[in-house]
Amino acid sequence: MSFKTDYNTQSSVYFYSIHPGVWVKQSSPNKKGKSIELSHFVVHTGSEKGSRNVLKGKFEVISTYCQEARRKLLDVVMNHFEITPETVIVTNSDGGKGYSPAIFSEIAKAFHPKAHLHFWDTFHVHQGIKKHLRPFPSELTELAFEALKNQDRQKLKTVFDTGEALVSDEKLEEFQRFRRQLMKNFRYTEKPEAFGLPSSGIGIMESQHRKITYRMKNRGMYWSKRGADTMSQTILLSYAGKLRELFFGDWRKSYRKMKDQEVKFLGQFWQPQDKIYTIPRLKRQNVKPKYGMDWLEERD
Repeated sequence: MSFKTDYNTQSSVYFYSIHPGVWVKQSSPNKKGKSIELSHFVVHTGSEKGSRNVLKGKFEVISTYCQEARRKLLDVVMNHFEITPETVIVTNSDGGKGYSPAIFSEIAKAFHPKAHLHFWDTFHVHQGIKKHLRPFPSELTELAFEALKNQDRQKLKTVFDTGEALVSDEKLEEFQRFRRQLMKNFRYTEKPEAFGLPSSGIGIMESQHRKITYRMKNRGMYWSKRGADTMSQTILLSYAGKLRELFFGDWRKSYRKMKDQEVKFLGQFWQPQDKIYTIPRLKRQNVKPKYGMDWLEERD
């Protein structure tokens, strides 16, 4: 294995684990069978061990619009985290559409960190390998995992060459699609430990999704886009202990005072007047009728 920089020796190492979304069923009658994607991002500065692992400095954003979720993500990082030239940004995703390494590279570049390390989520890599190699002898799956562990790209290629020769015609296209994705993103399957980073705190996708899927997905529920957006954000606020503040917090008094001042300010420039204006009536010119009708007299 080639030597990797040990980023754990840096004076300031930040972890930004950014994860893809959740799919829930859509209720729109004209979109039967369609689903709504909730783009869910988690940002934190590492994992703290105890009776259970706890993410330090965790923030979450969610939206039914991916671009809106990314905008919120950038706002959170800029307002709550100090990014210095010594900061290391670590991202993690399942590699799905909208969550490719290139997307996270663009996000990371906005902060000019010391380094950006992206990892393809181990759970989803293993899940994909098991799914596509299941019809074949178990030795192929074992060889694939061994190739991943040793970062042996050639051995993994040989495994999938063998699988492609055995796969049925009906499943060939899907098999080839996964193979291309795996070969293209092979370098992102490396373990964080190769860079001096602990793996805890990186592969947290499923555990962070669970609070949303439990409330919104596994009860046979259907959602409108607006309803899904509102409920998902309410769930995050509840888990963060901020829901009561939203409904009963002191910010409401400040907001009410601000609105009162706004009304008072606008009132200085608007004064109701009792004067009644009469709109003059327009006279209609004589119109020549069709089909031999008499001329119309000019109206008052």
